[in-house]
Amino acid sequence: MGKISAFLLSSLCLAFITQLDANVIRDNDAEPIPIVCYFGAWAFYHEIDRFDITDIKPAAHLCTHINYGFAKLNETTYEMQVFDENYDIGKSGYDRFIALKKEVNPKLKLMISLGGWYEGSEKYSDMVTNTEMRQKFVKSAVAFLEKYKFDGLDLDWEYPGNRGGAVTDKDNYTKLLQELRAALGTKYLLTAALSPGKATIDAAYNVPELNKLLDWGNLMTYDYHGGFDDYIGHNAPLYSRPDETPELEKKLGQHYRDFNIEYTVAYYEKLGLSKDKMIMGVPFYGRAWSLKTPELHHLHDPVKGMSKPGKISNESGVFGYNEICTMNKASDWHEEEDYYYKAPYAYTNEFFVGFDNERSIQCKVAYMKSLGLKGAMVWSLEFDDFKSHCGDGRQYPLLKKVHAMLNGDQRDDKDCPIGGLIPTVAPTTHTPAPTKPTESPIPTTTQDLVDHYCSLDGFMPDFNDKHKFYQCENIGPHQWRLTLQPCPGDEVWHQELKRCEND
Repeated sequence: MGKISAFLLSSLCLAFITQLDANVIRDNDAEPIPIVCYFGAWAFYHEIDRFDITDIKPAAHLCTHINYGFAKLNETTYEMQVFDENYDIGKSGYDRFIALKKEVNPKLKLMISLGGWYEGSEKYSDMVTNTEMRQKFVKSAVAFLEKYKFDGLDLDWEYPGNRGGAVTDKDNYTKLLQELRAALGTKYLLTAALSPGKATIDAAYNVPELNKLLDWGNLMTYDYHGGFDDYIGHNAPLYSRPDETPELEKKLGQHYRDFNIEYTVAYYEKLGLSKDKMIMGVPFYGRAWSLKTPELHHLHDPVKGMSKPGKISNESGVFGYNEICTMNKASDWHEEEDYYYKAPYAYTNEFFVGFDNERSIQCKVAYMKSLGLKGAMVWSLEFDDFKSHCGDGRQYPLLKKVHAMLNGDQRDDKDCPIGGLIPTVAPTTHTPAPTKPTESPIPTTTQDLVDHYCSLDGFMPDFNDKHKFYQCENIGPHQWRLTLQPCPGDEVWHQELKRCEND
């Protein structure tokens, strides 16, 4: 009877293995193409679809690298420190993250990302101006990696020479990378998240030095357009459209010809970032606008502003794919694909959203493969359909498509199902019309408070909630962006210190 049971068990196991998604099957001897997966630890605080370390486990065989977002820079000591003591340490976020390697995938590389949009730029600019402060930071970064057992550092300063940074940031950022590279050696990986915008690139990066010093750069090829613009566009267009002419740019005050993935990749290559150092970003979310009228739902139509916050993201103008994929049941949902953007968009009577799905992601990865780039980066895991809301029983459908195209059963496929790829052209060097910056990730904006509060860049308390604060940014002549930001965990805002701390 025992032999029969053993036979049945082995048969069941074999049947189960044969039913595994073919996307996760790859020759053991083949070196996988890098798939760098970010996740935002703040998604643990989502009221709907809370995302925790355990939710990463199904993705741990699909990603080759996972970046934990974020750690932060102490603006007083200029040392690297934990961002959210409550989650990262108190709820064992770091320890459980590192345990993924032992519990799920021993080949997985687990990295810590430092910075992000909410960290701003000024304190990083201050830190890099002084050799002693840079060395202090570098020493703290090495100690941080050793203490928490990360495999490397992903530097996500957004951005040198921008958002209150100094004109000297470009050179000083290079010095910082040189010193980090020397200290980290070959024991740790050193990567950086890089802006997709030409003007930001020019002010921020000595690209040939990036090419020498980084293991690779994560190109944030998304957030080209969103509800922070006055006209409808798309979050991550692969190419620009023929009607996006200099005349249209001037008329609308928008970037189009240099705000697309094709341009960004070609421009980095032109400046000296080799293809084997480029990891191309793929977004798992869309950006949305509130419509002025139901009829004004076309590309380049004027809008009210950002849409209402996503129910899951709780961020104005941002819908994760895990929310978008359930919206098509609405009676007023209309979905189309753009031949040039190689991506879908949808509109209702109230909003327009430009996003990515499995078809457009196949196009993006096919494009990446056609150019011979190093790999793909996804932002971010908590936006994928990790709970299988879309009804087909599959977790992480977008990530599985990326994996299938790079390391799975579609690794030889270079087809784009949205009309095929378009031959790449070299970037031009035109001077774009002035526009608002649209770098990633743009936080929630409280439009009705901008003129009342903002007269200079800085931080202010929220007098209604001690656990929140406002950040004010100048985004053009007489134009301001006011952002309401939460303190991590139970920390409260201390105006005299200009930071969140325990009460």
